[in-house]
Amino acid sequence: MNTGNKMDTDKFVLSMGTESFLTTIKETLDYAIEFKLVTAISFSHAVFKLRNQSFVAVIIEDKENRFDALKMYKFMNDKYEKIPPSMIVSYGDLKNKHLISNEKCKLEFIELPQGEDLQELHIHEKILPFVQRSMELQLDISHLLKNQRVLVVDDSKINRLFLKDFILNHTTHKTIKIDEAKDGFQALQMIKENKYDLVLLDYIMPKLEGNEILLIIRNTFSKKQLPVIVISSQDKLDIVKELINYGVNDYITRPINLNALLKKITQVLK
Repeated sequence: MNTGNKMDTDKFVLSMGTESFLTTIKETLDYAIEFKLVTAISFSHAVFKLRNQSFVAVIIEDKENRFDALKMYKFMNDKYEKIPPSMIVSYGDLKNKHLISNEKCKLEFIELPQGEDLQELHIHEKILPFVQRSMELQLDISHLLKNQRVLVVDDSKINRLFLKDFILNHTTHKTIKIDEAKDGFQALQMIKENKYDLVLLDYIMPKLEGNEILLIIRNTFSKKQLPVIVISSQDKLDIVKELINYGVNDYITRPINLNALLKKITQVLK
């Protein structure tokens, strides 16, 4: 499964099965314009797609004498070190599903009544939420946090809680710890005592300003050793230039664009 080309690959969904099934999946995802459907109508066709594209989710139909979902899933599980969240859709009970190892990904099942029309079964009510959940997993930054620890520095408790919740919403590891500091001196002491993967630093702070805190941090840690993203309502060019000279990894203004913040966090942690 190709993982080198990241150009929009996180938004591709692979669906495998009969033509009628694929038509239903296409109609379902047409409502969600952020997803692009790639289809396969045979085992060999699916293997070719997997070798040349990365996917946010995989949906496999199990159809007797037509498409063997267990065979397809077993192939992915044996062939690739990491596979995307997958869903198997079957008609009636799926035999031998207990034999499937799903340690490499999140695997879900839908077992539909036999002989029923797919449209009348409202399958879209299960497919679309699954794909959306799969997309959210792609936004998980847990694997980028080697020390499993982040420091949020802001004199506003509301801002600290907001940023703390934001980070936790994009992590799945229960061991990740988000520390809070309400001023520069407290932040520097916590940095001295703990190993952090990232510091989210407010620019306007009591006792020590954000740029002063940053300068002290850079006397000990390089940009790679301890990434710092400064957050502020100030967007003046001279302030940004000063922060760059002081060694900031990135800078974002308030009101915070959460998608932009997540992208910046991901970039500085890689």
